[in-house]
Amino acid sequence: MMDEHKLKEFVEFIKGSFPEKSIELADALDILNMVFDDIYDLIRVRFNEYHIAQNLTDVSNLIEKSKDTLEIKNIILNYKDLLIDELEEENVITEEYTDDNIEPRNCPNYSDYCVDTSIPHTLYEDFTHTKACGFEFCGVRYETKNMRGVLVALCEILIMEDKNKMQDFVHDPTMKGRKVSYFSNHMIIEDDIVKNEKIGDSEIYVWINLSCNQIRNVIRRVIKKYNYKLNDFKIYLRADYTTLHKNSCLQKKHSATTLDNSEKIGKYVQSCFYTLENYPFTPNELLAMQSSDWTLKTFGFSIPLLKERDTTKPSTEQIKINGYNRYWKTPYTICGKQYFVTSQWYENQRKKFDDWYYSLNRHNDT
Repeated sequence: MMDEHKLKEFVEFIKGSFPEKSIELADALDILNMVFDDIYDLIRVRFNEYHIAQNLTDVSNLIEKSKDTLEIKNIILNYKDLLIDELEEENVITEEYTDDNIEPRNCPNYSDYCVDTSIPHTLYEDFTHTKACGFEFCGVRYETKNMRGVLVALCEILIMEDKNKMQDFVHDPTMKGRKVSYFSNHMIIEDDIVKNEKIGDSEIYVWINLSCNQIRNVIRRVIKKYNYKLNDFKIYLRADYTTLHKNSCLQKKHSATTLDNSEKIGKYVQSCFYTLENYPFTPNELLAMQSSDWTLKTFGFSIPLLKERDTTKPSTEQIKINGYNRYWKTPYTICGKQYFVTSQWYENQRKKFDDWYYSLNRHNDT
């Protein structure tokens, strides 16, 4: 039987080797977690029945089963968090065209990315890099501008059905993310950005500052809470920018001759390392780059440039030194192995980094 250590090791392997499958697994765990929410609710109903009937033996048994259910739920959530801690927080939410009213910059021809708006999509699909135009609920289609509009419109429909149920979401622990509550009784503004939106003329607000897939997950939970089936809901798209995004990543990865030296030093270093995946470093060079002495001599600071990734340990532990993050979360593949690159760069180190980086290019050209 696979123990917890083996499971964590497997999760780290999937994240590093097959990140797209990491997202799929996290989605599947989210659905599984909703099933356990249902089980917990059913246990609570039966508990009340047994309590009224003074069946204390079965009441005691149900208390233990409730504890077991919550324990399993926490295990599921822990592994889901391990799967998406980097991918969702850093790579998905920040996509400028995942869900925005403004079309993607540098898009050569918007019509190239239009899709058939009559094709329904289920809540089991991946909506990264897409733009929604509406949804269908219980056979009725509604038009919206984007995925945020889908979530708000659905809530406006359901609040007319049962306002008290939606008010209960405000204090429902299953309607919260790791950092935010999806429902609130007041508007939330952070950094001059409105994070949630009022539902109709009620005093309930729904959190909208989410990626498309996160919104999809909230929709799943809302529908389940109102006792509808996930298949009762369909989403319609008007654009899919997946190809554009992949092409953009490839251009960034292979643009060694067009690096922008005016970028902030951290982004600049990251861009340069994208181009070094196929560079033929020798074993001695890789060892040197993992030493404090070499880094101090080359760049002027003592944190080793590289740190080889250990797939048996969580990435969040490996990027820290004395409790502080000192490496970027996303590892780079160099000479067939994965390495974390130090994030501790300042502008006065740019020239030293350039001297080192361009000496590699000159050496490689010969």
